[in-house]
Amino acid sequence: MSKYNINLGITHLQKQAKVIFNDKDSYDKFLKMEIILQLKDENSDDIKNITLEISLLKPDKQVTTPD
Repeated sequence: MSKYNINLGITHLQKQAKVIFNDKDSYDKFLKMEIILQLKDENSDDIKNITLEISLLKPDKQVTTPD
């Protein structure tokens, strides 16, 4: 079974997250999504919208063996 990986870059926070999908259909749907984080400043009521930038990673080919 192949696993499909996506790297989500949060440039503003200089962080990233790796998301793994087990099927290509879910992976393709995710690529079309727009993901927005709402960040609230601790010292005020200001809320900032941060759009995640999706960058593709090469899918990991993982071999699964029957139990």
